[in-house]
Amino acid sequence: MSLSTVARRAGAATLCLVAIADSPLAGGQAGTPRPIPNLAGKILTVTGPIDPGDLGVTLMHEHIFIDFQNPVARAAISKATDLQLHVAPVTLQTLSDIRHRGVPNRDNLYLTNLRQAIDEVLEFKHRGGRAIVDTTSIGLGRDPLALVQVANATGLQIVMGAGWYQKQFHPPDMDRRTVEELTDVIVRDITVGAEGTPIRSGIIGEVGVNGDPLTDNELKSVRAAARASRLTGAAVTFHRGGTGEEKFRVLDAMAAEGADLGRVIMGHSNSIAVDFPLMKRLLDRGVFLQFDTLGRPRTALGGADDFKVARGIAELVKAGYADRITLSQDVCNKIHQKAYGGFGFSYVVEHFLPVLRDLGVSNDDIRKLMVENPRRALAFVAPRPGTAPATAAARP
Repeated sequence: MSLSTVARRAGAATLCLVAIADSPLAGGQAGTPRPIPNLAGKILTVTGPIDPGDLGVTLMHEHIFIDFQNPVARAAISKATDLQLHVAPVTLQTLSDIRHRGVPNRDNLYLTNLRQAIDEVLEFKHRGGRAIVDTTSIGLGRDPLALVQVANATGLQIVMGAGWYQKQFHPPDMDRRTVEELTDVIVRDITVGAEGTPIRSGIIGEVGVNGDPLTDNELKSVRAAARASRLTGAAVTFHRGGTGEEKFRVLDAMAAEGADLGRVIMGHSNSIAVDFPLMKRLLDRGVFLQFDTLGRPRTALGGADDFKVARGIAELVKAGYADRITLSQDVCNKIHQKAYGGFGFSYVVEHFLPVLRDLGVSNDDIRKLMVENPRRALAFVAPRPGTAPATAAARP
């Protein structure tokens, strides 16, 4: 498919002109009408809008391409032996040290090979997979054109992310940027195209919020994501969304900006899978909980036990929350790929779903986790222009 074809398909949605005081940069001054695609009831993939019924088994949080090199982490390396591991290629000989020593390996942090990306995601497709949400944010090597190539080569539906990742990956001028400016960039990625292309983002995120403590820039990014969600109808997916009680402060900030919390996905929830009261409190706010770091081998450095996660999910399903759970692996390093000794993109369907079945989760509920919930989460709702209502305070 040519880029011009992608452009035609990506622009096929009906446009509605709305005045957006929240987003002044595109189209001139604040309040200037700008076209917002009314994608209500559609899912926006890198090759254009589709009907939710066209979405099958879906991974909701992956990275097909990414540049995870972190200059801050590299600068902290001082030992000669650590530097040697940092610059070594990923091989069977270096795999154990990369997994267990906690030294950032440069080669491990780049997923840039198109042919290898196609081979890896085909492992998922060959086992019944139909769609992947690539949540690579701004500043992490997001590559819209490469995602289109993968979609065309594999027949998979691919949804691309928007917004900002963790604070160490924020742009140098993040302190000076306003919520309005950040909002405008996200809205433009969804309505016009990302990275100078006509290829549009179909979800906001992953929005990187570590917390402990929450920073001003993290909350600024949260508020921008909330506004952009309200203005475009796109869902928001979080990296963690804060630590412990901070998650509720993040949700309060989203609600205060007029965001629909039913459009919010709290990612990386594996670590709280053993805390049923916390999970229930979050789910009772209307959000999705996403268990998306599955298939990571436990090491001395930590990592969630997938069986404990499976038991936590089974408990949630039994309590009636099957319609608010999504799953994924968060492939983001070479060592997560099958070619380098990892479980790849097919771990959930190959290995994790059978465990859920053994724990009593029905096929109907598994279909909710893998098909129906992604359809509901990714389908746009109608844009809501204007400022956030003063009554948008969240529940305690």
